Amino acid sequence: MVSFKGRFYVVDKSGRGRVFVIEPSLEVSEIHSVTQAHECYWEALVVSGDDEVLLVQRFSPGEDHDEHVRTWFRIFRLEEENQRRWVRVSDLVERVVFLGVNWNFCYLAKEVPGVKGNCVMFIQPNTILDRILVFDLGTRNTTQASTVCRGMGMGMLGENKESNSFCNASS
Repeated sequence: MVSFKGRFYVVDKSGRGRVFVIEPSLEVSEIHSVTQAHECYWEALVVSGDDEVLLVQRFSPGEDHDEHVRTWFRIFRLEEENQRRWVRVSDLVERVVFLGVNWNFCYLAKEVPGVKGNCVMFIQPNTILDRILVFDLGTRNTTQASTVCRGMGMGMLGENKESNSFCNASS
């Protein structure tokens, strides 16, 4: 659930792109779904600055969803003109979306030292050590953060992780 422009937006976690809007009057409505062909593994709402709500869908093949190398994302932005609808985003430009276990946010890459724009950084939970991974929307490849970050204090993305364990500060 996120709060945006005086309303609450709630994703139902079914994997079918269903998002509900709770108006200040407590009236509830649904924004038309975005997933038609297949279910996604995970969905999140992310507020980007003061002007956008993003719906992020994660797709992971396999039954256990741990095939992180083949994980990919679809991102939609909420268009509010006329009738609310989701519009596919193919390029975040200089923004980066961070997806955690219980939190999500979006920043301009230049505001976070060492981070590349047009990416989704996410945690692969339930591994020996939770891994921080990066999906590049331009190349559509998923890699470990240590191969793409350049000195960022990656400890902020996991609990009690040292930044050097995820990102080689000398890169």
